[in-house]
Amino acid sequence: MLDLPYPDFLCGLQLPEHLRYVCATSGFPEPDLGGEFTYCDLGCGQGRTASAVAALHPQAKVWGLDLSTDHISAAKAFADQAGLKNVTFLEADLAAFDAETLPPLDFITMHGVWAWIPDQVRAGILKLIMQRLKPGGLCYVSYNAMPGAVALGAIRRMCLDLLQGQPQGNITESLPRAFRQLKRLAQGEGLFFQKHPVATKVIATSDDVDVRYMAHEYLADQWAPMSIKEVADTMQGAGLTWVNSCILAHRLHAAGLPPALRQEIEAEDDRLLREVLSDIALNRQFRADVFVKAENYRPQDGWLDGFSFALTTSRETVPPRAVAEGIEIDTSLQPIPFILDALAHGPLVFEGLAEMLTGRLSTDDLTEVLMALIVVDVIRPLPKGGITSAVNEKTSGLRVLDGFNRAALAKRQPGAPVTMITSALGGIVSIPPLDAALIQTFCEHEGHVDAASLLVTLKQSNIAFEGTPEEINKKAEAAVARFTTETLPKLQRLGMLH
Repeated sequence: MLDLPYPDFLCGLQLPEHLRYVCATSGFPEPDLGGEFTYCDLGCGQGRTASAVAALHPQAKVWGLDLSTDHISAAKAFADQAGLKNVTFLEADLAAFDAETLPPLDFITMHGVWAWIPDQVRAGILKLIMQRLKPGGLCYVSYNAMPGAVALGAIRRMCLDLLQGQPQGNITESLPRAFRQLKRLAQGEGLFFQKHPVATKVIATSDDVDVRYMAHEYLADQWAPMSIKEVADTMQGAGLTWVNSCILAHRLHAAGLPPALRQEIEAEDDRLLREVLSDIALNRQFRADVFVKAENYRPQDGWLDGFSFALTTSRETVPPRAVAEGIEIDTSLQPIPFILDALAHGPLVFEGLAEMLTGRLSTDDLTEVLMALIVVDVIRPLPKGGITSAVNEKTSGLRVLDGFNRAALAKRQPGAPVTMITSALGGIVSIPPLDAALIQTFCEHEGHVDAASLLVTLKQSNIAFEGTPEEINKKAEAAVARFTTETLPKLQRLGMLH
């Protein structure tokens, strides 16, 4: 698949601030992000995640490694366009990479790598971890997981069979054709799809997924789903201890299992085996986990103390029902309104919220409620010593994006959302196509946007409103009004305009 570049991708799970929060909620010491630190993304693709880390943490030294010449060239070009001086991209075969090329590292991450590489490359990665990851350093790894990915293995085999003998260069046409054949079987209630809802969902949404992703996911030479215990045992051999899943929604889903299932899982003393049982109960197909270089560490309480939390929007615009990643929250249920009202006045530390809720909510339950509100993007944890001064400033006169977000906006694909970074929260935000066009218009016109200028930008972006000229103009005016009253304040609150 090296001749078919992987699409641009920014993985928020790999960002240091997110990994810090995962550690704290799991009873592990959080990494210190206040000073200089070193970070390396293995199999970095076109480098968007490594560049985001460099942009969010100017004091960090960041590296991105990948086997593909095209990926590394694209990564360097984006970093140059973003004006980043603290990120280095290297073309590297991880099976034979000289680890001494890198300094001691605080973070080693790899997304979409571990389950798609041969044994000699995994051995090279483990050698790098043992030689370069600092004591107390974090390692992030994602992979296709047992048991849910078994159904994906069947899809992979079907695609390989359907494509056998077809020209390799035609993959962007022949792979969608194979998926359309499978979709017809699924729509016809083929027995395999009736028995495997994971496969059914993948097939149903295949038309909306970049064919380059599908090719790398299902046609790679190596493809091996793994259990969390298998991965954790391998990492233990390199001196690492499992911290937790980086996918917060997974942890909430596990907490929401039926009582009988949850009782069965919690009766198991070994925390890794409890996770294996959860994966089986939830039929998980994908995992993203963080490990710490510290053997036999026992989780402790109290690591969330000192964490601050802030609203991502104004109190008035918090939706009555917030939904994301299979989590739905009624924001009118107590104590959520109390928490949101308290945060409306500004960021608060965990201890302060816990004290306000004394007698009403335990610290464990508060931790879970806050995590759910983070998943649905109503609140976010702030970087340590967070940029709280940005939260309540006015938006008047702010019209400049930072270098990373300007480069991301310039590279956006027609009709696709744009992933940008939010410096105030140390994370990312997905900007819908229409809002991306509005932001571009706002910046290009020095803080002014009206219906006419928006329509010009939309035409350049191959986006169009439907209707008569009068209806189109009204839709543009409504979009501008919403942008001014809702989106602009949120962008400023997130530290995205300066």
